[in-house]
Amino acid sequence: MVKNSHKSDTCHKEAQMKNVVLTAISLLVFGCAYHGQIIASSEGAPSPPANIDHEMACPNSSVGNDEERLEAVKRCGDKKVLFEMASFDSSKTVRVEASKRILDIKMIIKLYQSIPDDPDLTEEEKSKFRAYLKKKFELLKECPGLGYSDATKREYAIRQCGNNQLLVMVARYDPDDGLRYIAATSITDVNRLKELWPEIRADDTLSFDVKRDFQRGIVERAKELSQVPKERPPEENTSDRGRLFTEDGELIIRQPAKKEPYSPPSEPETANLNVENSVGAKVRAIAKTCYDGALKRNPQIEGRMKVRLNIGKNGKVSKAFLSENTTESESLAKCVLNRVKSTEFYGFKGGKVEIPVVLINPK
Repeated sequence: MVKNSHKSDTCHKEAQMKNVVLTAISLLVFGCAYHGQIIASSEGAPSPPANIDHEMACPNSSVGNDEERLEAVKRCGDKKVLFEMASFDSSKTVRVEASKRILDIKMIIKLYQSIPDDPDLTEEEKSKFRAYLKKKFELLKECPGLGYSDATKREYAIRQCGNNQLLVMVARYDPDDGLRYIAATSITDVNRLKELWPEIRADDTLSFDVKRDFQRGIVERAKELSQVPKERPPEENTSDRGRLFTEDGELIIRQPAKKEPYSPPSEPETANLNVENSVGAKVRAIAKTCYDGALKRNPQIEGRMKVRLNIGKNGKVSKAFLSENTTESESLAKCVLNRVKSTEFYGFKGGKVEIPVVLINPK
């Protein structure tokens, strides 16, 4: 009985082993077949993103064709991604466009130093690229703060920068729409404003409200620069006018001419308008950033906001609230108000401002 029991146990174990082996073989065969299906189905499909972080910061920056990546560059506000694309993208057009948008002097130096070892460029292309980067480096030396990551520091650098060529670059390429507006309205050359205006008009990366304020600010700035202030009239010299003595030899005593007190020309009203437009442009740029993030969670969000601000003389926001919000999104409203409260509006003399914002999904 013991022997028979031992034999049955042995047979039972052998059967279990056979089942395990057969199961393993079946899984292996099924896995190979499934893997083959995946390979077959993926033929002709685009390759996965080369860099997930870059794709999250700037969609289509590392996948798609040349036109899609070029469009991604124009909408990209991450300078690290722009640096990578200027250094390694397969399209030379994309690389040039990305390098135009880099305002960080340290990145320009790194890019300049990497050109000689670039296998994708001819010697002539290397020479032209390095010449362009060297010229840009010389320009950025005048206002090195334009490449700061912090928007408040960049704003201060823009207001201190007196180079019109650099201000035009910022007005074209800075990722912050409000700072682009400030740079444009700080330009002191009317001809450069005339060149910039049609570019802003054709810029499809700007929302309707921001583009409208941008164009209006450029026009007002051009009008302001076209107004030549009146010079102080020269004082009349009466020391040798007419005769000093009468025919009888008496001295002629003349009353001194009354001199009107000189008053310098009053500040144009457009200066205050420019500052208010600057506040509106920055608020709308903040709202657009928050709205773009909200659309990823809910593509159906649309509506109108009215943002009311109390701004002190130091440019800091003391109070911010929404007098109207038809989007019915608390997270969107919270994002806008938190960002607005942490923004400093340099140049604004203080007061209350209400900014209307229209949020519409372009798709």
